[in-house]
Amino acid sequence: MATAARKRLSAGERKEDVVMAAISLAGAQGFDRVTTEGMAEKVGLTQGAIFRHFPTKDDVWVSVIGWIKKAISQMLDLAEQGEADPLRAIEKMFFAHIRFVQKHPGVPRVVFSEHLLTGKPVFRSLIGAMVDGYEKRIAAKITEAKKKGLAASTVDPKSAAVLYIAMVQGIVIRTTVFNEGPNLDELARHVFPLFKMSLTAGDKKR
Repeated sequence: MATAARKRLSAGERKEDVVMAAISLAGAQGFDRVTTEGMAEKVGLTQGAIFRHFPTKDDVWVSVIGWIKKAISQMLDLAEQGEADPLRAIEKMFFAHIRFVQKHPGVPRVVFSEHLLTGKPVFRSLIGAMVDGYEKRIAAKITEAKKKGLAASTVDPKSAAVLYIAMVQGIVIRTTVFNEGPNLDELARHVFPLFKMSLTAGDKKR
């Protein structure tokens, strides 16, 4: 029955199964230990079947990065949907990202993988473009907040966006170093108010 069901999957669905298997394995055992053999076993295919969909293992990781970029973009769209207050929108996006990492702990292990970041230029370029797009999105919200008088006039949106990304990275990397997935929500609730204060306190007289 299971075999018949797999045969009915389209090529696109099979490829997505492999991508999700790669992310899951990265979360469970670390990026460097993920093999095409392991991916094949997880999705119930042969290694040969994997390579019919992805000519090389690098092509799997290119697709993984593409999936992560799309998933994060959709997650941010949903988080800020209908929110008129730009600072509140940033807060919703922040906590949505934390929940996303809790659901997909393999994502930070892929994105922050030394192998990808120092390996072939295509990986560094794809991850760099993803982070840059995220920063610009946050910077645009901070610019909007300044125009509405919700953020201090002294705040530099680009620098604040870099700080936001660093804050997210610092929290989610704990899933890799300390395996603290279940505790990320609590940590995020303590950290985000400090970031928000940095956006709103700049105009106060010293």
